[in-house]
Formats: sequence, C-alpha cells, structure tokens
Amino acid sequence: MSRPPNTFAIVPANPDCPMQEFVANLVEALSVYGPTLYLNSAIFEWRIANRIR
Repeated sequence: MSRPPNTFAIVPANPDCPMQEFVANLVEALSVYGPTLYLNSAIFEWRIANRIR
C-alpha cells in the first residue's frame, strides 16, 4: 500500500492569483485528514531563526 502525499508546494500561476485565500481554504480542507502546517517565506524564516520545528 502506498502512502498518501504529505508535502505540497503551491506555486501561483500568475501574480494576480489570490494565494492567501486559496491556501487558507486548502489548509482547512486538508486538516480533516490530519495535522497541517502552512508555511510562507516569512513564517519559514521566522521558524528557522527561532529553531522551531
């Protein structure tokens, strides 16, 4: 049995794509299957700087 995907990278198709709204809805939808973690570049950099996993 194969494992379900556990990492997704969302890349906008164009600069006008409403990424924040789309990703917020995606995280909410996926959270029914288990824990989710939303990272953008600012959150990633902050977590790395503070050594938070």
